[in-house]
Amino acid sequence: MISVILPAFNEESALPGVISGLKKELPRAEIIVVDDGSTDGTERICGELKGEYGIKCVRLKRNRGKTVAFAEGLRKSHGDKVILFESDGQYDAADAARVAKKLDEFDVVNGVRTKREDAFYRKVLSKVHNIIQRRAFGLSIRDANSGLKGFKRPVAMRLFSDGMLEKFNRNRSYHRIALSVAAKLGYSVGWVDVSHFPRKGGKSYISPIRTPVDTALTFARLAAWNGK
Repeated sequence: MISVILPAFNEESALPGVISGLKKELPRAEIIVVDDGSTDGTERICGELKGEYGIKCVRLKRNRGKTVAFAEGLRKSHGDKVILFESDGQYDAADAARVAKKLDEFDVVNGVRTKREDAFYRKVLSKVHNIIQRRAFGLSIRDANSGLKGFKRPVAMRLFSDGMLEKFNRNRSYHRIALSVAAKLGYSVGWVDVSHFPRKGGKSYISPIRTPVDTALTFARLAAWNGK
């Protein structure tokens, strides 16, 4: 079984199209939407999609960030392969299927955006992030903080275990360094090229101030971590 987990924060406008696409490309997949404390109609929309498509909905009382949302969805999932997917419509459901297939060869698979459709400041933050992971931690995979990733279940359970999240203080940016953590633990990391589109609705909550601070703290913990 394949489990697709979608953290969602105020994504009521994009979510129906995203779920429809996933059900078309991965009709047998278990789809779990984790409503990360949304203040719009995401909870209502998820309930409607649950009735239409049989997806699962998990509701967090307050916004905890993508790392915690994914971890909560992971604990409710059953798939041998687990896919982290965005709920904003910027990724192609067909690429989620390709990532899942690539997991036959690797423990972790990253979706590398060939042409990123985001604001300039987000591209700059991402470039700096990738340079640090490559030079400081030896990660050769491009676009390490992509929002489309796949994990074999035992690997995902270890990477996003309570113990591991506590080591990194449940930082909102932990998911961005998951590939470096996986490589340091000895897991094989592969990649596939994926498409990237402009947002279908809603807005980005990446902060040009908070996100770099969170990321810097996460990198500091990664540098101090002994790999155990």
